[in-house]
Amino acid sequence: MSIEHPLDSDIKQFQVQFCPYGYTDVKAAVAFFRKFDKRPGELFEHLENFCEMYGIGFDKADPCYVAYEAILQEARTALDKVLDFDIQNDAEFYTHGEYCATFYESSPGSMERLKEALFFADEDQIKMIKEMVLLQRFLQELDINLDKVIQPRPDESEYVLQDDLRQHHD
Repeated sequence: MSIEHPLDSDIKQFQVQFCPYGYTDVKAAVAFFRKFDKRPGELFEHLENFCEMYGIGFDKADPCYVAYEAILQEARTALDKVLDFDIQNDAEFYTHGEYCATFYESSPGSMERLKEALFFADEDQIKMIKEMVLLQRFLQELDINLDKVIQPRPDESEYVLQDDLRQHHD
């Protein structure tokens, strides 16, 4: 049985005052943020802003929720800019905070609306999305394979031609 030195105990108590989260929660939040090429300092800024906005202390904030929500809002802004599609108003994507088990959730039909917006994106929009690491990784988090959603589509003239042929056969 090891005996904890009083200084070690005091250090732990002190540390809990400004970092009340367990190691697993901190690791999950930082690891998630790193997937998007974000640094821990940025996450801390988001955490500070979140606490200030809601008037709460660090001990009441979920660092994983803050990480996911920060990425959701950046993806929201980027998709709205590129596609004129708001993933929270045109669809209902949101962050389900549960500390290290935090995840993205959506209302029924939201995934289909997002995939439809991606499907109807023009070549320039698709190129912009593919150049944005954040959007690529965000779509992966939603289990959306962009290449499958934007499969090559027939030229509109082919549809017109098929309609013309139907008229001749009737």
